[in-house]
Amino acid sequence: MKVAFFVVLGLGIAVTLVLATQAQTPTFLAVRPYAIAAVLALALVLGFRPIRRLIRERHLPSLAPISLLTLALAAVVHGHLAAQAIREKVLAARSPRRAELARHLLVGFRDWDEARFFALELGVGGLFVTARNAGDLCLDMLAQEIGDLQQARASAGLPPLLIAADQEGGKVSRLSPPLPDQPTLGEAIADAGSDEALKEKARQYGSLHGQALSMVGVNLNLAPVADLKFPSSSLFDPLSRIETRAISADPRIVALAAESYSLELQRWGVVATAKHFPGLGRLDADTHFFSASLALPEAALDSSDWIPFRALSHVSGAVMLAHVRLAAVDRELPASLSPSVVSILRERFGFSRLLLTDDLCMGPIVRRPGGIGAAAAQALASGVDLLLVTYDPDQVFPALAGMLDADAAGRFTPGALAGSRDRLDHALAMPRPNR
Repeated sequence: MKVAFFVVLGLGIAVTLVLATQAQTPTFLAVRPYAIAAVLALALVLGFRPIRRLIRERHLPSLAPISLLTLALAAVVHGHLAAQAIREKVLAARSPRRAELARHLLVGFRDWDEARFFALELGVGGLFVTARNAGDLCLDMLAQEIGDLQQARASAGLPPLLIAADQEGGKVSRLSPPLPDQPTLGEAIADAGSDEALKEKARQYGSLHGQALSMVGVNLNLAPVADLKFPSSSLFDPLSRIETRAISADPRIVALAAESYSLELQRWGVVATAKHFPGLGRLDADTHFFSASLALPEAALDSSDWIPFRALSHVSGAVMLAHVRLAAVDRELPASLSPSVVSILRERFGFSRLLLTDDLCMGPIVRRPGGIGAAAAQALASGVDLLLVTYDPDQVFPALAGMLDADAAGRFTPGALAGSRDRLDHALAMPRPNR
């Protein structure tokens, strides 16, 4: 019985310590509002017997679990206070420079009051709409909310917002509802008998996406997937599952379909985003959670995985950089933070439009030294234009705080930021059809 008690006590203390020290990370987003109450409850339940023994019997070994549980409670309170301090620091830093840096953020939000705060008070460059914040709205109501925000931005003298969605089709249809579900692009072209038929099917598919997104005011879609399709059954890939989302294993087919889709999307005034450079198709690990490295030589990637990205470099309005290390180019930094990887797109492929990160709330970024704040600063300094903080809106403040600190230290060159602003302006200047 005693053994069982100590096992339960040890496991309970471990869970309490993890919750206490990680409560402010995106991993614990769902329980963050209840973290202090949860740790307090666990501390009381798990500490009841050791405290009673200490009082009644002066049982000194009971001090160990009591001390650990007290430390856990102190950690969660400290984390909460530290997060509040970062938020207050950012809000106090009102200046044209803060607004200039905030424009490089594309952020998620819980509700439309928070969206208005991010858009008008912080001046972020874009908002991410998804079923989590728009699923209870009909299409007309969603269009009205987005239109009201754009009008408010104009009245405040701010540039228009990039309104992003993640509508690949298939399981990654983050704005369904209210938009209707559709198959993946790969499924839509599966029975094409020729290149011309393939391009036409991709064009029709892009037209459906473009019209639906444009109708509600979305002007940036995080699609198409330009990764190649490789079979995978890894237990370490619970979410990405690129083999279910990629168009084809044949890079030529991927390039043809993605190009036709992107051109049609942009005809509707929606910027297409080729993702996830330098390619996630070969990975067994899921970069939502795990660090990963792409080990192939550049020459091998250039003749296979990069064919679609190179074809899209003069078509797509944006490219998303993944949180995978490209070992042949940069063994330390993930592609999303690496100036060496950025230079492949800019200099070798001649890509002159938007570069954006995958969500900075993912594990390989959160666990890096300095966390999301340091990563946001590194990405911007490396030449990335738009930094995604979409899963956990609370991380917007550490991201912007890290950018402000880096700016104060002189890590951003004026010319690079000016070029990035021009690319943001160009994306917003795309002609929009009348809805």
